[in-house]
Amino acid sequence: MKVQLKSRLTIAKKYNGKELYLAFPAKGSWYLIEHDELVELVGSHTPWLNTISWREKGACSSSAPSSALLAALEGYILKGA
Repeated sequence: MKVQLKSRLTIAKKYNGKELYLAFPAKGSWYLIEHDELVELVGSHTPWLNTISWREKGACSSSAPSSALLAALEGYILKGA
């Protein structure tokens, strides 16, 4: 499993199709999700994929994702042993 550790929720076109997982913190929890799946969730729950940042620069990130996106990511929270 290839994992990219991030300091915040991040999507980037350079990660598309690479079977790469992202690990990032948000609201006191850590998340682990496959990048392309994260892009789908971001597209369903935010306007990020329609921004200049995504369309022209190829990346978006947030240290404070919306509550709707965090709810969609609930199944990807890393839980302690």
